[in-house]
Amino acid sequence: MRYSALILVLAVLGFVRLSAQSTTTATILRPYITETSPRSLVTGVDSTILTIRGGRFQIGATVLLNGRNLRTLRQEGDSVLAVVIGGELLLWADIATLQVENPDFTKVGWRIGIADGCGGSVWGIFNRLSPQTAIALSQSITITLEVQPPQEIKPDARLFYNGSPLRIVRIAPPRSITAEIPPSLTTTSGSFALQVVQPRGCQIVVPFELTPPIDTSLAPKITRINPIYFPPPNNTIHIFGINFSANAVVRLGPYFGTVIRATSNLLSVLLPRNLPIGFFALSVTNPDGQSVTTPWPLAILGINTNSANTTLSPNPAQTTLTFSTTLDRASNLTLTLRNTLGASVLAEQHTAAAGRFSTALDISTLASGVYLLEARYDAGSQWVQKVVKY
Repeated sequence: MRYSALILVLAVLGFVRLSAQSTTTATILRPYITETSPRSLVTGVDSTILTIRGGRFQIGATVLLNGRNLRTLRQEGDSVLAVVIGGELLLWADIATLQVENPDFTKVGWRIGIADGCGGSVWGIFNRLSPQTAIALSQSITITLEVQPPQEIKPDARLFYNGSPLRIVRIAPPRSITAEIPPSLTTTSGSFALQVVQPRGCQIVVPFELTPPIDTSLAPKITRINPIYFPPPNNTIHIFGINFSANAVVRLGPYFGTVIRATSNLLSVLLPRNLPIGFFALSVTNPDGQSVTTPWPLAILGINTNSANTTLSPNPAQTTLTFSTTLDRASNLTLTLRNTLGASVLAEQHTAAAGRFSTALDISTLASGVYLLEARYDAGSQWVQKVVKY
């Protein structure tokens, strides 16, 4: 009895081990294509032999062109397939899809051009399309296709968008054609073919891309910045808001900051050193192109070189500011008051003797807000202070 129980336990353990081994997932190796010969096809021929080079082609692999099965002529190992493309598949210029599908259902796709027999090019190598892309917004889009020799646009040419005829706006033989894509055809994003059909069936085919509309609800927004006057400690500022990307670009006027910490609600940014004094708008731009700019500029105050001996009072002020400083020697002194746009709203020049100097600035006619007062001396030193007018 004990011997039978032992055999039963060993059998169960063996079954569990086999079951565990059978559930191991094998890595799926898909076929791939590196090149075709010829690299593109031509309309108006009876048939074409196409050689496909790549790897992991299994015996019995199926080759399709635009979903139509092709006859396999030969297979060399797992890296070469030669197929026959019948003339019935080469009636129209196109950007076709070539596909190799293995018996185990792994597959690979490849785009191949079918050029017309009249000198056209499906890849647009000699063609210029303007615009090349647009946003799918259900609105009309005017496009212009220009060609270079030896291609020509005939006066009776027709233009099709994914098989639908377009209204011709203008034809300027022999080089350009302009047409309008109606709103009904611009509702869906994707890649589409523009076909210029000319006499004798000649065609020029170029790709056109409609991109999805940008979701403005995901645009970044700034709610608060700390600090708002510079230079901050360690030259680092913190931007609070929503919809920030980890790869967002932060700019202070024309200067770029370095994002050192990023969440969807907070960006910590290291600013360049030695920024010039002034007011600069701060912007955050996400990788999708959506951005936000502060409606208020940030003030860069610089270093107060004479801060120990210079005062400004009262501050905030309503009508008059008194600027006082102590000079080691006589100096030409320039006082400039700037608004948040950096424009000068008040400027005075003084010839000051050595010792204590004081002057009153009339700000009674200025609008309430934040200003910067700059004091510049002959020796090149300067003093900058924020002023609040109420």
